[in-house]
Amino acid sequence: MNLSNFTIKAAEVVQQSQQLAFNHSNSNIETEHILKALLDQRDSPIEFLLKKNAVNTQQLESKLDQQLEKLPKVSGGEPAQNISRDANSVVLRAGAALKKFNDEFITPEHLLLALVQGSDNSAKLLKDFGLTEKGLIAAI
Repeated sequence: MNLSNFTIKAAEVVQQSQQLAFNHSNSNIETEHILKALLDQRDSPIEFLLKKNAVNTQQLESKLDQQLEKLPKVSGGEPAQNISRDANSVVLRAGAALKKFNDEFITPEHLLLALVQGSDNSAKLLKDFGLTEKGLIAAI
């Protein structure tokens, strides 16, 4: 994955995702790790965007933590060496969003939008808490 077209904050999200996967002994970096990294990031507009869309961030984080605990763990070998297909799709969709917004760099907002556009557990979780692609784009 080439982080050269990521803002510093977006690159930090990807790096934190890998660290989370490693800390949880998960074999792959999953979308849950990306979402957790977005929610944990300081000085990021993500919390504002979620609140603007009436998402209860405390409950969201609680459910997300439950999902993280359910992810498969590696015993022996190095965890977090690969990015899952769903997580890779998030990065690709975030890159595609650049054209839509006439931006040069992928931001945390692009990553959140790409998560909502998915169909995996993280996307379902965000949608269950009321976040929609339309609502997010309106708030951006």
